[in-house]
Amino acid sequence: MEHTKQIIAWELLLVFVFSSLLLIQSAEENNLAVITGRAVASPTKSSVLAEIENAIPKADFLDDISDMSACLIVSMSSTTKYSYELVKVDGVAAVTESSSEMCKGVQNEDFIVRYISYDALKSHLENPNFNRMKLEADGTYLFVYPSKYIEQGMTISDPAEFKQKFGALLNNYFTQQEIKTMLSPKTAEEREPSSVMSYLFYFIIGTVVAVVLIIGFILTQSKKPEIKENLELAAYIKSSLAQGYQEEQVRQALLQSGWNPKSVDDAFKSMNSANSAAPAQKQQNIGIA
Repeated sequence: MEHTKQIIAWELLLVFVFSSLLLIQSAEENNLAVITGRAVASPTKSSVLAEIENAIPKADFLDDISDMSACLIVSMSSTTKYSYELVKVDGVAAVTESSSEMCKGVQNEDFIVRYISYDALKSHLENPNFNRMKLEADGTYLFVYPSKYIEQGMTISDPAEFKQKFGALLNNYFTQQEIKTMLSPKTAEEREPSSVMSYLFYFIIGTVVAVVLIIGFILTQSKKPEIKENLELAAYIKSSLAQGYQEEQVRQALLQSGWNPKSVDDAFKSMNSANSAAPAQKQQNIGIA
């Protein structure tokens, strides 16, 4: 009888141990802190926004930016992303949550940036020093997507307007040679995209994070209609191919920028069909003549 009681006791102990392990694993998967015995949920979209606002006093370089619009995307997990609309108009700053991942879209945002994790964003918010951001511009913290001013290969689409809007920041944090290299279309075409990135990446991280630290009010833009998004995608592909980039390079850049694989494939198929139909139509017209 005593032996039977010992067996039952060991079985109960094993059940308790396995149950505890399962609870701990479940808590970790749901991003809960179980060490203190209290469950702490992962940061909400509103709490991250509050962190951005609270970091503003630490950023001394915000006065160099008068007008800017940018979209900040934070990857909280493999399935969850938070987006924020970041704006400064006539010196008045604003930051709000956005319901659309790309905020106002590729053609309307000066910059679109995605942080690879919440910790990556937090490290910059804790120390928003522009020179430090330049040193950390190695691509491991964030991705810069194509946008209003930034094209494939990290080139600038409108150097004159770009310099007019962000000239103060350029003059305060970059040498004249760096500025000339960044804003020269000829230089950008002759250099490899990776070399252009070494200059542009420094600037973009600073300017975008500067806007991340802005506080205020702005209306959240609704998601763009699908048809408009498809037209923008087709226009971007056509522009990139015209600049000499290979189809596969453009495809990979779009996928890394967060575009839906099916949308990208459909856009290429549509463009290739149109290109193959053009010679046939031309030949038919010659036959009629």
